[in-house]
Amino acid sequence: MVLGQDGLVANTLKYLSGQPLIGVNPDPKRWDGQLLPFQVGDLNQVMREILRGGRKTHEVNMAEAKLNIGLSLCAVNDFFYRTQVSRLRALSHLQWRQGGKPLL
Repeated sequence: MVLGQDGLVANTLKYLSGQPLIGVNPDPKRWDGQLLPFQVGDLNQVMREILRGGRKTHEVNMAEAKLNIGLSLCAVNDFFYRTQVSRLRALSHLQWRQGGKPLL
């Protein structure tokens, strides 16, 4: 269970591997999070439904960016891509793949 804004939910999802996550919006008047379908007052009912197996779930796809230096980045909703180059030009080549197969 994650209690916080969308960014916290998205960040937490990066560290899970198939486990369910419940996104709870602690302040719906301030945040209309897309990854926060539940409010604090819903938790009693939601937890009962989940434990009984009677709650519908939604799968969230993760995107992974593999860098040519061996690192990889995972994201749920977006990537922030930036290069810092002083006098040299940066050359970037992006490949879009799904299931290991090129999309474009």
